[in-house]
Amino acid sequence: MCGTHLIAYCTLMCTHTLQIFDAFTPRLTDSNVKVNLAALESFSRLVPLLGDCLSPVLPNILPALPITSKLAGVAPVAGRALQLVCQYVDSAHLVQPLVNLSQFTNPRAQPIVVSHLAGTQCWGGGGAIVCSVRVEPI
Repeated sequence: MCGTHLIAYCTLMCTHTLQIFDAFTPRLTDSNVKVNLAALESFSRLVPLLGDCLSPVLPNILPALPITSKLAGVAPVAGRALQLVCQYVDSAHLVQPLVNLSQFTNPRAQPIVVSHLAGTQCWGGGGAIVCSVRVEPI
């Protein structure tokens, strides 16, 4: 019974992902450390459940992750959330938002984003999408 409720909940979340994360994303950039950490921990719990359902909100959610925050304890939790996104979201959906983020994020966050981008490989079904990202030092 619990499993069917979880599947129904995840299905409901997937259908309303944009609306949910439009309200949720500002919490990731909140100046209150407790609110920020609670939002990041909640997001970290949601990522494995939602997986590819997050692909429509990646362009909005990735720039909001405070991976270089100076607030106490926020940056490691945000880094872990970014790792979970890279682990659970299909690489084909992840490459473009990461490339955009690496171009337009602050300079302190660029090496972190590029390192995640460097580990991204995607292979589409039937050869439709084939990309391998390799980052070399200049």
